[in-house]
Amino acid sequence: MNEKERKLLAYFLDLASEEFSYHGCNDVCDSVWKDWTLEERRQFVKEYHEWNRDPEEYDENFLHLPDFAIMSFLVDKLTDIKSIRKEKLEELPQLNEHGLKSCPFCGELEWVKVVREGTNRQSCQVRCENCGCFLESNEIGSGWAWNNRKNVQNG
Repeated sequence: MNEKERKLLAYFLDLASEEFSYHGCNDVCDSVWKDWTLEERRQFVKEYHEWNRDPEEYDENFLHLPDFAIMSFLVDKLTDIKSIRKEKLEELPQLNEHGLKSCPFCGELEWVKVVREGTNRQSCQVRCENCGCFLESNEIGSGWAWNNRKNVQNG
């Protein structure tokens, strides 16, 4: 596996780790470790706790870790994915609780709302309640046209 493939693998492993973390208690079953010696497994779990900055939690008789924690740990072992991930996240627009981008005129994020959902019979309207900017489109649903607009260049 070349370096670019390892970074790609680490990126997707990091994404999966986040998704798995929402599943609640999900320790990896013992069958995953069948090819590991007890000493190898202890060493892995010990390294995990050192990496996680909780070495006091390591117990050589309790070797269970959640799947998302193992994924995150392996991501860092593969590559320095955090810097890559941070760059990717900085490229993504911030969205408010309604899943909408900020206003292109005043920059307000929290006051942008769908005023009217688009249907076969009516247009969709998204409005910034701070400055009054709005976008009306013929989309069915809400927000796609607002989020995919060309940004206004100020100045």
